[in-house]
Amino acid sequence: MTAVTLALLLVLALWLLYVGRPWGAWVIPIGLGLVVWSLAGEGAGAGLWAVGILYALAVLALGFAPVRRALLT
Repeated sequence: MTAVTLALLLVLALWLLYVGRPWGAWVIPIGLGLVVWSLAGEGAGAGLWAVGILYALAVLALGFAPVRRALLT
């Protein structure tokens, strides 16, 4: 099950890159992977919630062009 999920997420990321959506190619598959992992209940403890919250904050911060320019340049 895990290998199939990872393969599907990789295909999704590659497709998003192919259609010209680089931001979505790293945001959507990782986010879906975290959601699937938490729903499966495999190790869904405080560590997974912390990673999910940090990931959401990074996505929100880097999703806006002015904030991204200020942080990365």
